[in-house]
Amino acid sequence: MRARNLNSNNDYSLKAIERDLLAPSNLKFVRDNSGNIADLSSTRVGSEGSLGVEAVEAEAYTPSLLMQALDAAERVEKDFIKTGKRELSAGENPSANDLDYERAEILANLLDGQSLEMLATRGLHGKAAGNRDSKIDAVKELLYKGSYGRDLYTDAPIIGRSQDQGHLESNSQGGTRLRPELSLINQMLGDSEGPKRLELIDGARRRINAAGLYNSEVLDDVDIQRLLKYKDFQNMVGKQEGRAMNYGFNDKRFADSSVLDAYRQAVSGSTRADSPGANRERSLVIDSGGGDVTIEEGVLRSNGKNGKNGKNGKH
Repeated sequence: MRARNLNSNNDYSLKAIERDLLAPSNLKFVRDNSGNIADLSSTRVGSEGSLGVEAVEAEAYTPSLLMQALDAAERVEKDFIKTGKRELSAGENPSANDLDYERAEILANLLDGQSLEMLATRGLHGKAAGNRDSKIDAVKELLYKGSYGRDLYTDAPIIGRSQDQGHLESNSQGGTRLRPELSLINQMLGDSEGPKRLELIDGARRRINAAGLYNSEVLDDVDIQRLLKYKDFQNMVGKQEGRAMNYGFNDKRFADSSVLDAYRQAVSGSTRADSPGANRERSLVIDSGGGDVTIEEGVLRSNGKNGKNGKNGKH
């Protein structure tokens, strides 16, 4: 009798497994020239596995998604400071009857060597996994935890976005527990915990907000044009467009008058472009991402001569 592919309505079909286990981690099965899931079986002695997976291009971040993730990271870090405990909301010690855990194990066993190695390395945060059995264990955990579509520690949504395996406890403190989290949040907060992590969260918010404030109208403002004569300010401004794209800002942020008012307030102490009013003398401190840049009040007030320089369920 001729074999047939299971319908995607069957939870054990490869299409259902791809939808429920691979897609949340930005993965898909390798296809053949006909568009069918490729059979990579090999007659080579010692070769195991018949299915391959490959990465799918992740969706762009959005400012609101990143801010939501930072808010969630701040909440759980404050809880950790109070309790000294870090707990996952799901994904640990799954029951034998958990469908996704069962399917993750089936899939891990079916993967060819190249795909298994790729996912095991990802699942172990870049570490080598050892023999095939240990790789299968690592991949099973990766796929199962990724199937929730959220960071299982902070509950921030991650589905469809670039993800890393983040340490639950600080790596430098010997932490070994991992769970998927947004790659950019992982990079922003790094190997930190406690007050230092809260400080990094605040700095990440400031960088995102700063990148969103820079648009064509702001850069054409007379006060900003004056500051652009100074190299430190030029260097800081030069980073913002790349950051804005990385953080998911788009053309809607241009020509926003409230943004210009915010910059006038920061630069001159007034939202009125035509009158200084009761402005107080100040210096402008700008988070450049590589250390604050301070523009003294004499520069802001003069023509430049006084200076030297915004819980998901599963599926």
